[in-house]
Amino acid sequence: MPTTELNLTTVALADLRPDPANPRTHDARNLAAIAASLREHGQVEPLLVQRATMMVIGGNGRAEAMRSLGWKHARVALLDVSDVEARKLSIALNRTGELAGWDEAVLARHLSDLSELDGAFDVSNLGFSGAEMDALVAAYVVDVEQQAAPPAQPATTQGAAPAASAAPAEAGTGLPPGAAPAPMPASTVKVVQLFLSDATMEPFQMAVRKLAEQYGTDNITDTVYRAVLSEAGEWR
Repeated sequence: MPTTELNLTTVALADLRPDPANPRTHDARNLAAIAASLREHGQVEPLLVQRATMMVIGGNGRAEAMRSLGWKHARVALLDVSDVEARKLSIALNRTGELAGWDEAVLARHLSDLSELDGAFDVSNLGFSGAEMDALVAAYVVDVEQQAAPPAQPATTQGAAPAASAAPAEAGTGLPPGAAPAPMPASTVKVVQLFLSDATMEPFQMAVRKLAEQYGTDNITDTVYRAVLSEAGEWR
């Protein structure tokens, strides 16, 4: 079993050498999210540094974000590893994190809760855009309500089912006068987020705002929840 020790210490950022062949890239959005985390929480984990060369093995993005914030020092773990071991670590640490996934229902719940509990919450500080958050929360809430809804009644065998009365379509929907939108099939609920692109997010948000006014709600979770109950005849 390897016996590499974590020798924790504080060093000047100027003494650290960025990995000149780092296979991991950090774009502006990624660096902005890292910097936001550092501003809010400080440095909560050390950079991994090869002692012999002072090259950063793990944490090149964090080191760059620290410099952009004007920081002068960082906590590091100095590792006595060879160049070969350093390169293996560089790839393995990044790859193992990349192989992890998200439980999107749990993530959506956390984002929704944070937006309601923290008045200063900015989802972009966590690396998400507002559109991405709305898509996640909308898909999660609709999916939960769909699962809670009673099962559909089997189709009658005594002839065609009576046609539902069509409510007049709202202006701007593209539907003929007197036509009503077809109900969303249950099979599409779980992938609704796929249709919330940059082009469709604005009309989606407009629809949610109109529903919010109708039901007296102030967040997307309660709005969708009450709208679903209303359609089921359970909201008064």
